[in-house]
Amino acid sequence: MRSEISSANRELDSFKYRELTLKRKIAAPQSITENTIKEFEMANIIRLGLAKVIYTASAGTHSIDIPASDPETYTSVDFDIEIDTETTTILTELGELFIEACRNKNA
Repeated sequence: MRSEISSANRELDSFKYRELTLKRKIAAPQSITENTIKEFEMANIIRLGLAKVIYTASAGTHSIDIPASDPETYTSVDFDIEIDTETTTILTELGELFIEACRNKNA
């Protein structure tokens, strides 16, 4: 009897975990692939507030070796900083409601 109860509890915990993961996937914003939509169409979608652009920036540094010399002198060094920016376009809540309304109208 105890093993059946513990088995049922484990199964219940498993279902709760699956429910949480599914809720997170449902709540995650839908990404829009820009290769299927022309640039001016994407600009209009963003301007209407149906989608928004998320920017992710990352920077890379380059090490610089400065030779040690007289502590009284200054050294001038030119260096490069690499900055990469990735953009992701996602649907807003308004965009999701708009798509849902269009689907309901066509159904």
